Amino acid sequence: VIGVPRRGVENTVGAAGRSRYQRFGHIGGVLLAKRATGGRPRSPPKVAATFDRQEGVFVGTTPVALPPARYDHGADEFVFVEIDQAMSLEANFKAMTITAALREEGLDGVVDICPSNASYMIRVDPDRLDPVELVEHLRELERSAGSLPADYVLPTRVVDVPVLFDDPWTRETLLRFRDRHQDPQATDLEYAARINGFAGVDELVEALSGAPYLVTMIGFVPGLPFCYQMVPPQRQIEVPKYVRPRTDTPERAFGYGGAFAVVYPVRGAGGYQLFGIAPAPVFDHN
Repeated sequence: VIGVPRRGVENTVGAAGRSRYQRFGHIGGVLLAKRATGGRPRSPPKVAATFDRQEGVFVGTTPVALPPARYDHGADEFVFVEIDQAMSLEANFKAMTITAALREEGLDGVVDICPSNASYMIRVDPDRLDPVELVEHLRELERSAGSLPADYVLPTRVVDVPVLFDDPWTRETLLRFRDRHQDPQATDLEYAARINGFAGVDELVEALSGAPYLVTMIGFVPGLPFCYQMVPPQRQIEVPKYVRPRTDTPERAFGYGGAFAVVYPVRGAGGYQLFGIAPAPVFDHN
């Protein structure tokens, strides 16, 4: 959970069709998301949802089924699978479900399994496993990956990361690179607030801090969490990356790109909009 008080973990995301997710409970450091729905298993749909403040849940209203996955070969060692071009929790859960099943099978010739936000990649030893045969097997796993059962509980760790917004360190950095930004006359927070329809920075910060995030992958550099906010699609905050990436980003900077929040674990290059900084390291790179 990024920049969200503990009470914030009591809100959650919409469910498929007329189903709904019960409120999250912070129990012994475990985040519980228990889906209350019935019916036949099906591919997890993307949803538009409304928030029921009295019940503390998001209620799904308009399900849209995920498209068939796209399979691509990378030379003779890699298979890349795109679950969906658009990010959604359903696409992420499906990628995690398939890669977890493949990992559990322990197929000879599978060298590495790398799940991502709405896709995954497999490294294969072609001398031990034909990539074409692997794709057929992955298609079978895709067909078998239905929706989560009604009594499924997703255990996760709850991590509270305070964020100091508009801090002097990221502000100094972003001001050095205005020639690489879409709006050189505004700060990153001001730009993000404007293009997302907020009245000002305070309203944007309130939205960023108003609901928990799910870490959907680790990547770009070791220890960098991609955090997807658990709100309905129409409430997702989205911003583009810089026109040209910066050559410097402070360690622990809180950035935002696309629909993802991140905390940069080390100092280095970066292109996400800079909103603030975390007071403590998120990754021990030593």
